[in-house]
Amino acid sequence: MSGSVGAFTDRARPPTDDEVRVTLGAALPIWDRLCAFVEASYGPRAEWAILGREYGWMRRFRTSGRTILSLFPGEARVTALVVLPAAAAAEAAGAGLTARVRAALDGARDYAEGRWVYAPVADAADAASIERLVALRTPATASRRAPGRAGPA
Repeated sequence: MSGSVGAFTDRARPPTDDEVRVTLGAALPIWDRLCAFVEASYGPRAEWAILGREYGWMRRFRTSGRTILSLFPGEARVTALVVLPAAAAAEAAGAGLTARVRAALDGARDYAEGRWVYAPVADAADAASIERLVALRTPATASRRAPGRAGPA
């Protein structure tokens, strides 16, 4: 594997679902959880996009023309990208994030679009932290909230 964020860096084509599943290995349940969360909460359009060799292919979830979550499949790992507007980034500091996701938030750079948080997602607690960041970034409508998940207050 290269030093890229994601495992798939060949610009010629996006990875197949089978390639992603094999590459993710033990991280597949985390990938599936985050995909299911965003699909149930937001009903987005999912598409593959590439950011070049440094980042590789990502599964991007978009709604109303805006990206709400991007997932990079890696060798037995998942990296999430959430772009937080300034207000959401400030609120995220008190959102009870895991140490890994909090470190990614604290180390993220601010751009015109917001703070680009690239966070490794190693376990269910990290996945829950990413779900909180997505909810701060784009609150789900009441009709699209995942069952058993409360929306932002």
